[in-house]
Amino acid sequence: MKIAITAQGSSPDAALDLRFGRAPFIFIWDSDSDALESHPNRAHLQSSGAGIAAAQWLVDRGVEVLITGEVGPKAAQVLQAGGIKVRCTAANTVAEALAEYRRTYNAGSSTSSPISVTRTESVGFVAPQEQPRSEVVLAVATDHNSVAPHFGRCEEYTIAVIKNGAVISRRAIANPGHQPDFLPRFLAEQGVTSVIAGGMGPRAMELFRSRGIEVIVGVTGSVSEAINAYRDGALQAGDSTCNH
Repeated sequence: MKIAITAQGSSPDAALDLRFGRAPFIFIWDSDSDALESHPNRAHLQSSGAGIAAAQWLVDRGVEVLITGEVGPKAAQVLQAGGIKVRCTAANTVAEALAEYRRTYNAGSSTSSPISVTRTESVGFVAPQEQPRSEVVLAVATDHNSVAPHFGRCEEYTIAVIKNGAVISRRAIANPGHQPDFLPRFLAEQGVTSVIAGGMGPRAMELFRSRGIEVIVGVTGSVSEAINAYRDGALQAGDSTCNH
């Protein structure tokens, strides 16, 4: 039996991510071999269709049980058609969720020995349309009300909270300065879950994603248009304009 668990990081001690398609990582545990693999979930970077794409990826890999939080109706249809059962949990980490599943459903050994993880290459997805359902806190790199071409060197960040398909709040915070490795931590402390910019360096992308923060680059136009397009599942992303 294969069990999938959505997570915010690639370690067994990583916190569970209850957003399913928007989770940066998906773990798969094989009860036959007791092997646990972490898979970067590239579906979470898409402007829409993340849940459907992630669900189909699990079906293709023979997963039978998914441990996560909120699943959209379209993704749920794919999971149901693929015979995948969805389980909820009060566990905080991947390791805790797996141990709980072993105890509750007798899916294998319930020993507390350390779990070894194999990290795989990124998972590729082709996504249909689906609107993300969970609350999102966007940070949009902003220059004069337009999406800035460089995330770290913008004038300010527009922080927008999207919940249940509506923008419920919006505010601006000044860029505290382009310091190495600082902005991912700073914005994470502001509760940010997704960032939008024209471009961003690979190091910054890696740091954001390690914190479970979605990164969307290659975006142009006004900040309001970008926020509304994200809300509607229609944001057009592209290649980063920054590669330093």
